[in-house]
Amino acid sequence: TGSIAWLTQEEYVLLGALASHLVPSDNSGPGAPEAQAIDIVDRLIATSAHRRDLYASGLLAFDELARRTHGALFVELTPPEQLALLETVDQMQQNINRATTSLPDRLERKMQDLYHDWDGLGPALSLFPQLVNDVMQAFYTSQVGWDWLGYDGPPMPRGYVGRLGSCAPS
Repeated sequence: TGSIAWLTQEEYVLLGALASHLVPSDNSGPGAPEAQAIDIVDRLIATSAHRRDLYASGLLAFDELARRTHGALFVELTPPEQLALLETVDQMQQNINRATTSLPDRLERKMQDLYHDWDGLGPALSLFPQLVNDVMQAFYTSQVGWDWLGYDGPPMPRGYVGRLGSCAPS
């Protein structure tokens, strides 16, 4: 790990566990850990007051959800238990984002939102889309992600500097 910019050590470990499920390392290629996505996301959080608020409450909510459903912190759960919990949050998030047009549907959605705020799950649901976006951005903009994709990176107007010096376009 690099130096932590904003997260506590416990939050850093929790974010690492969450990110490892969002972009897992497997036989098909590298994942969030190899791309040091957690370090990148930590720096993103440090530069945004909105992200700091979202992550502070959202990470606590993930631990609270794990404690309620399994009696342990998220990082203490088995990988299948962690994945099942993330899938539950993802499904709830998808239900929140579905289009509601009728008055009964809108009332039901509002009641669910109020219930999730009351039971402490609201912050995890609020964090989830940002978490997915940040981890994906961190992985796919990393050198590890680029190498895995076979991408040379964005065009450089002054050419590419390598071991042999500048390779400026003609």
